[in-house]
Amino acid sequence: MRTYIDASGRYMLCDLKANGKNLTLANIYALNEDDTAFFKCLFDHLQDFQGDEIIIGGDFNLVLDVEKDMKGGLAKTHRNAQKPIYEICENLDLVDACRVLNPDARKYTWRQPRPEIHCTLDFFFVSQSFLGNTNTADILPAFKTDHSMITLNITLHSNPRGPGF
Repeated sequence: MRTYIDASGRYMLCDLKANGKNLTLANIYALNEDDTAFFKCLFDHLQDFQGDEIIIGGDFNLVLDVEKDMKGGLAKTHRNAQKPIYEICENLDLVDACRVLNPDARKYTWRQPRPEIHCTLDFFFVSQSFLGNTNTADILPAFKTDHSMITLNITLHSNPRGPGF
């Protein structure tokens, strides 16, 4: 198993094997800046990992689609920081699991009460080929925080369990 944690503690990567599947997992907490350097560095390190399937989850601190992922406030986001995210998703064939599994959902992962603003800043990007192993991806309410919890439920085996005897 290979792991990497960046010096500032903003992301960690690991390769692991589970039920015969080689996975690369990444968890991130991005800077709240319109800077491409963070994502480029993350994705440069990601190239060193060998998983057949990739799951990247965490707080990206930007809105990917201001039409679908924002309510209230100014319709703006970190446009420069978006570019490396789109590039890596295209190069590694990653998709936003929550958006694919819930295409019309209007759930948000961050909120501010005054003025009232809601945004989706947290994502799970999953290999397109692994989407069939993804049962659910959801945003759940949280208590005493401005962020909601995002969840991803995956299956690592190909035979669903039956009711038994």
